[in-house]
This record gives sequence, C-alpha cells and structure tokens, in this order.
Amino acid sequence: MKTKKDTIIQIRISAEQKEQIQQKAKELGMSVSAYILYLCEHKQIIVIQKGKELAEQVYRLNQILGIYEGNPMIPVQEIRDTVSQSILHITQAMEDE
Repeated sequence: MKTKKDTIIQIRISAEQKEQIQQKAKELGMSVSAYILYLCEHKQIIVIQKGKELAEQVYRLNQILGIYEGNPMIPVQEIRDTVSQSILHITQAMEDE
C-alpha cells in the first residue's frame, strides 16, 4: 500500500549544499526527495566508486521491498539490514585492496 505524500518540508541551505545534495542523488540515480528520505530512514548511504551499477540495483531492490512493507510474511527491515551489512563488507574489502 502506497503512502499518500501530501506534506511539504522546506529548508534553507546554501547553493553549495544544494549542489552537493543534487550531485549525490544523481550519482545514485535517485531523486533528491528519495535520497533525503533514504538518508533519514537508513542514516547513511555508502557510495562505492566502482559500483554505480550495484548502487542502482540496491536502490531498485529497496523500491521493490517497499511494495511488501507491512506484509507480516516478509521481513522487509531484516532484508534491508542484511543488504546494508553486505554492502558494508564489500566496501571494506574494496578499501583493503
């Protein structure tokens, strides 16, 4: 079930901050809104420089998991946590190379 999005939040930021947010969202193939919401929900986004395709796939997976939010048969948050931990391990391995 989709959540109705009818509320707006406005904030004041510098032009440089706006550019930085837009650039990071673009790098991940996300809208600015999706990027900010993801940060709020997950506290961080790990960018893998060589893994843009991986980041896109993880984003798509997150969108698909959103469809099953609230379904008691599918542990959506557990799946998201597992994916996040896997990505963290991948990035650590890449840094060690």
